[in-house]
Amino acid sequence: MRPFAVVLALLIALTLSADTRVTSAVVFKNGLTYITREGNVAFSNGVARVWPVPDALLGTLWIGANGRVIDEVRTVKEAHAGETVDSISDLIDANAGRAAVITVGDRDYSGTLVRSTAPLVMINVDGKVHVFDRSKVQSIAFAQSPVTQPELPTPVLLITSRGADASVPLTMSYLRNGIGWMPEYSISLGDDGHAQMSMQATLINDGEELRDARVRFAVGFPSFEFSNVASPMTMQMSLIDFLARLGGGGESASPMANVATQVYAYSGRFAVDTEIARPLEGEASEDLFFYDRPNVTLAKGERAQYPVFTENVAFRHVYLWEVPDETDESRGRIPTPEDSVWHSIMLTNSGSTPWTTAPAFVLAHGKPLAQNTLHYTAAGAQGTVKLTIASDVSVERDEQEVERKVRDLERGGYRYDAVTIEGTLHLHNFKHEPITLGIVKNVEGTSLSQVPKAKVTRRALQPKAVNPTERLEWEVPLGAGEEKTVKYRYKVWVKE
Repeated sequence: MRPFAVVLALLIALTLSADTRVTSAVVFKNGLTYITREGNVAFSNGVARVWPVPDALLGTLWIGANGRVIDEVRTVKEAHAGETVDSISDLIDANAGRAAVITVGDRDYSGTLVRSTAPLVMINVDGKVHVFDRSKVQSIAFAQSPVTQPELPTPVLLITSRGADASVPLTMSYLRNGIGWMPEYSISLGDDGHAQMSMQATLINDGEELRDARVRFAVGFPSFEFSNVASPMTMQMSLIDFLARLGGGGESASPMANVATQVYAYSGRFAVDTEIARPLEGEASEDLFFYDRPNVTLAKGERAQYPVFTENVAFRHVYLWEVPDETDESRGRIPTPEDSVWHSIMLTNSGSTPWTTAPAFVLAHGKPLAQNTLHYTAAGAQGTVKLTIASDVSVERDEQEVERKVRDLERGGYRYDAVTIEGTLHLHNFKHEPITLGIVKNVEGTSLSQVPKAKVTRRALQPKAVNPTERLEWEVPLGAGEEKTVKYRYKVWVKE
């Protein structure tokens, strides 16, 4: 037979031996997905084989056979064709013992490939073994069709149902990693106090093929304690490794934690009456909400975007200054963005469905203004998106000690001075229109007075501490060009 050259190409991975497909996928933002597979499997003498074994997480793999009793589900390793080779090196490994012609430099070597390991290749030519570096092999040809999908030990599910000896509908459900979604918002501001708000879902599939599947994008904070522990049925770990991983439990931290989980926005004082242009489509279940998308086809490794909703929402411009703690370091440093007035928009969710945490791209009259995070906003609550630092709203801060009572308190064997601090906030609106400036100041101590009066909330951050933590909040109206001063006093215990 005339030798032929082999053209290598990377083909698709293994598919389930049974005729099953993903019919449903509930996708979470943290990369977890609840998969439902359905299809027919052939039972012979009460046993059906399914491979590869789904990458299920601990405690989530469940199998049904159309009401039939399943007596046993067992994982074994059997030889099955693996992935198609995609390099000359892999082709050499897959065809040890076969006749071949390899070209090295300007010379051909015709003989039998000898089993070897990279980076070497060995070929027996008339009883003499030649050894080369695999990177020097320019081409390889075979007298017969070579092995391009070598058989590998592959985990296989053996499903036993006594008396089954035909094609039976099978359902497999499991939670797995590898498929997630990212929401994105576009907010176009209008001149009438309303904005057009659109949301799209970006589906990221690094798990398995979706073919005409129903995908539900989950909103909420799911709790899956063993989301980093593979099911023992996947045969991915030894018993020792499994027990070690089991002891760790829990979900690993992530740089995207702020977006992959939720930060809850409660309804507050900024109520605005509005109507939503059209209701969101989806369904709620307990504390989660699901956006439904039917007929999704997406191969492993692909990405896709799907529109979720577009609606009109009420918004208003707000200005917020979160005053930092007064320290020697903060007094001497250049003001930072955190120590500035932020121009933001506050959007009212008047619908019946929540807004999930996601990046929000804000535009006005077709021009981009900002991109920031819109945090989880429940129905009936307000969500805030920062736009930019309001450079034309000037603020200054100062704190002074106005009184000290030495050894005014004794507790736990320690003596404390009672120190009274007076803070002054200078505000100046250089804008040509009036604004309302929201101010938030946290103090470590007991507030005594504020001018104007502030809303004071005592926070239970350290209930056993000598000094409580209190949150002061003002809403100060500022006319165009107007200056105002805010003052506050609080008492703090200082250990000698």
